[in-house]
Amino acid sequence: MSEGKAGSIPASGGTVVRMRLAELDIAQRIVVMARTDIEVGELGPWSTGEKIAVCIVLNRGDWLTRIGYTMLEAIDRLGPDWLAGCQIAAKELGRG
Repeated sequence: MSEGKAGSIPASGGTVVRMRLAELDIAQRIVVMARTDIEVGELGPWSTGEKIAVCIVLNRGDWLTRIGYTMLEAIDRLGPDWLAGCQIAAKELGRG
C-alpha cells in the first residue's frame, strides 16, 4: 500500500483526505526552502531529495546538475508524493 492511502477516508469527488494533507505538508516545506534559496541565491543545507524538489520547482537545471542529477533521475528520485508537492509548491510560488 502506498503512503497516505492506508486508513484514509475518501472525501467528496474521490479525493483521499490524508494523501492531500501529506501533499500540502510537503508542498509547504518545498515553498519555504525554495523561498530561502531564491533569497540566498543558492541551494540551502537541505537533504538531497529536498534539494531536488527545490531545483524542479524553481526550474534550476544548473543547480540540479551541480548536485549530480539529470531531470529524469531527479523525477525518479522524488516519487509521486513529492512530485505532487512540487506541483502545488510551483503554483503557490507562481511558477507552475
